[in-house]
Amino acid sequence: FQHLGRVNAEVDVRHSRRNLSADEFSRLIDAARAGGSYRGMSGPDRAALYLVAGMTGLRASELASLTKLSFALDGDPPTVTVAAAYSKHG
Repeated sequence: FQHLGRVNAEVDVRHSRRNLSADEFSRLIDAARAGGSYRGMSGPDRAALYLVAGMTGLRASELASLTKLSFALDGDPPTVTVAAAYSKHG
């Protein structure tokens, strides 16, 4: 790999990323909730998924691995647990 040049990440921006504003996130949830089925998920289900994703920061594969047992909503604080096999951090 020594023959490869280094890439300056600040100059070579392939995807400009930013956080959604609170208003944008709210509009995303509302649009998903009101929308039709997409990739086998109803609008309300997608809205719930986007809420979990936005509030936890979980990645797509981590979200896909969640089951009912992953949620401890009666805890203080409520928690969501991802199996190590699906977590980026193991």
